[in-house]
Amino acid sequence: MASLTGLLAKSDLAKGMPCGDPIFTGPPYHWQNVERVVLTWQTDIEASRRLCPDCMEVDPSATARLILYNFPICSLGPYHEASLQFRVNFEGKPYWFECKNIVDSDIAFAAGREVFGIPKKMGWLHWEKFTETGLKIEVGRGSKTPIVSADFLWQTPFTPDEGLSSLSVRVIPTGIGGDPEIIVFNGFDPKKATFKIGQDGYCYKGLGSLAFISRSLLDPWHELSVHKFMDAEYIGGPNYFTLGTGAVVKKY
Repeated sequence: MASLTGLLAKSDLAKGMPCGDPIFTGPPYHWQNVERVVLTWQTDIEASRRLCPDCMEVDPSATARLILYNFPICSLGPYHEASLQFRVNFEGKPYWFECKNIVDSDIAFAAGREVFGIPKKMGWLHWEKFTETGLKIEVGRGSKTPIVSADFLWQTPFTPDEGLSSLSVRVIPTGIGGDPEIIVFNGFDPKKATFKIGQDGYCYKGLGSLAFISRSLLDPWHELSVHKFMDAEYIGGPNYFTLGTGAVVKKY
């Protein structure tokens, strides 16, 4: 009798789920013509501590940032993303810690959570440009009431620097009870990622504003309230970004 053993090897399963028909390809992943807005502010340090794993320390500056992305061309398909982060110190080095994230694509949702441990939820993001007031972005989930509303008005060209790596915490429940697998993951290291701004690309500092509209207990982004607005920047036009595999920096 011929063998009826399954033909999906471990190398096939490693590509992702569903087995034999993963929702995403790669890595590496590729993005083109990215629009990115970064708003930075001083926030509540005790709120940051409540969101910070006990293997890290909140940076005394209590600095938070919201990164808003428009990905029109991507090997994961087009999507938008909002990433809420704050500064931490981990094993003597500074990082950004990504505590919350919303995307509007199931492929980006699955890849971000399964590969990098980014705490993604499905939601919606609206990007609009206005002649008088510049760029307005709203982020929400379910309800038409946004969780956060952000504005940016272009002012002065600038040259972006390399920036810090960002950490996330990937949690994999056992499904049978007991302790889950918890990994501190460095998914974005500027020294390993490739980001190139094309000849006609542009980077601007500008006026920014941020308002937490919803006070939802399900999505309490408002806990990282704005005490002092610090910086606003925008990158757009022709550019190229690619990201490969990340690195496990701690298991606990």
